[in-house]
Amino acid sequence: MMKRILALLFVAFVCMNTAYAQRNLMGYGFNSVPTSVKMNPATRPDAAAVFGVPGLNFQVGVNANNFTFGDIIREQGDSTIIDGGYFVDQLDDSNYFSMSFEDDIIFGGFELNNEDYLTFGWYNTVEFNVFFPKDLMGVAWHGNNGQNGSYLGRLLNFKESDLSATHYNVFHVGLNRVINKQWSVGARLKYIQGLSNIDIEKFNVSLQTSPDAEIEYSTAINSDFLIRTSGLSQFGDDGDGVNLVNFSNFGLGVDIGAEYYYDDRWKFSASLVDVGFIRWSDDVENYRSLSDATYNYQGLYIDLEKDDNSSNGIDSLETRFDKLVDELKDVFDVDTVKESYVTSLSTKVFLAGEYRVNERGTASALYNGYKLGNKFKGALMFSYTYALGKKKNFSLKASYIRLDNTNSIGLGTSVNIGKVNVYMLTDNILALPFARDVGNFNVAFGLNVKLFDPTPRRNSKTRWDYGT
Repeated sequence: MMKRILALLFVAFVCMNTAYAQRNLMGYGFNSVPTSVKMNPATRPDAAAVFGVPGLNFQVGVNANNFTFGDIIREQGDSTIIDGGYFVDQLDDSNYFSMSFEDDIIFGGFELNNEDYLTFGWYNTVEFNVFFPKDLMGVAWHGNNGQNGSYLGRLLNFKESDLSATHYNVFHVGLNRVINKQWSVGARLKYIQGLSNIDIEKFNVSLQTSPDAEIEYSTAINSDFLIRTSGLSQFGDDGDGVNLVNFSNFGLGVDIGAEYYYDDRWKFSASLVDVGFIRWSDDVENYRSLSDATYNYQGLYIDLEKDDNSSNGIDSLETRFDKLVDELKDVFDVDTVKESYVTSLSTKVFLAGEYRVNERGTASALYNGYKLGNKFKGALMFSYTYALGKKKNFSLKASYIRLDNTNSIGLGTSVNIGKVNVYMLTDNILALPFARDVGNFNVAFGLNVKLFDPTPRRNSKTRWDYGT
């Protein structure tokens, strides 16, 4: 299993070089998009009843700081090359990469009465977050010698490295209540099933390469780590495939939100989403070093010609790698512990203000704060939404988004064709034609059925009755 963990970690770090995973900001306050209620449970859809087509409300997001796919795959004359050296040069001292996928298997909601609106659903989520120092990628590309010997004699510390990968189900039910003509509140309770997880709790790893050792460029490696995993056996040779449900890894979550209608033009809203945890108890294997040991690494012999020839009397590359892993386990006294552990959900906060320009147009500002690993980050969005058609069956939303010192233009549309609603949102329209040179994007698509007009807000005589 330890070899599988090392392989998965290696794949994770490689994959991150080719591509946060916050929720698509374009959906917030976009009432004609039914699933916008997932960002604020106080938001009410613009129909008395809505039902999502199973599996056809989904979003995918990627976020990286200061690097893109185009920093690795580059054009050089008439050729396309992998330029890891250029990629390393673009990195900050500390870097991160995130991606997420979320799919609503079941989604629905309906009015209970004039004041209350019930929503429910089941969605499946995959989240991947990794933090890594520049030197880690430098060693991966240039080797322990570094570029022009830049790493020789230096102590390279990788303790800032962090990785979390989680796959889980969320079953939720929410209630939205209109208190009076000014206030609406909402709450959502979530029952969570954890399906699989890798979480680096501690990674105090460092290395130092000596140019003066008897064996040239031998490297001393110090390590003190704790890696926690659950549900990984399903990916092994003896596994049964990806689990779709798991009642052993239990979690709970809650969302809360409120909307305040100041007058017939101004509205303010706030929500706190994904406050909760998952307790991992099934198929748990935690790997920890029992002592802060030192290993003198003298290299892994590789001969591409001989490695393909099993009759040369030399151990295969796989066998040599296995022996190296066994040596590392012995030196660092790696212990496997099968005890449950708890991880937190990635909590998000939304604060927004909206100004109704006229019966069809609304300008808004949104702040989104979110937890990414052990760090808290923020994003700003300024947007304008316009509804077309006699019954406002076509809504268009354009936005400017500021995220991690990057700027992007978002575009979204929601169309009602009879009882069917189709929406598509992206927070970076340039990601579609220029995907190779973009580090941040989020795309959402949905297909839903809307039934009956909504009941106007109680005691309300404002233009906010149905929203845009």
